[in-house]
Amino acid sequence: MWVYIDESGNLGSKGKFFLLAAVICSNDKVKKKIRNMIRSAKVRFADEEKALDEIHAVNLEYAQRQDLINKIIAMGNIFFEVLVIRKSEITFSLTRKTRNVAYNYFAGLLVERIIAK
Repeated sequence: MWVYIDESGNLGSKGKFFLLAAVICSNDKVKKKIRNMIRSAKVRFADEEKALDEIHAVNLEYAQRQDLINKIIAMGNIFFEVLVIRKSEITFSLTRKTRNVAYNYFAGLLVERIIAK
C-alpha cells in the first residue's frame, strides 16, 4: 500500500481550518502512473521562468485542478481520506512546541482511519 499525505493550511493563527488529506493506492503500476502524471503536470503548469518543485492547488486555475483530480481518479484503485480540523474547536493552546505534537496527533488520526478501512 502506498499512502501520500499532505496538508493544507497551518496550525498557526492564520485561517479557520487545517486539513490533512491522503491519497491511498495499493497498485504499484497505478502508483508509477500517478508519479509520472504529477511530474508532467509540474512541467505543464510551470511558468516559463521557473520549474515547479511541487504543485499547490491554490495556484492552479479551477479547470487545471479538476483535470488533475479527474486523471488521478480515472486510473482506478485510488482512494482518498481527508481530516478537516476547525481550529476554533481545538481546546489546547497551539504554541510553537505544541503545533508539532498536534500535527502528529492529527496525522495519527488520519492513518488510523486509513488502516480501519
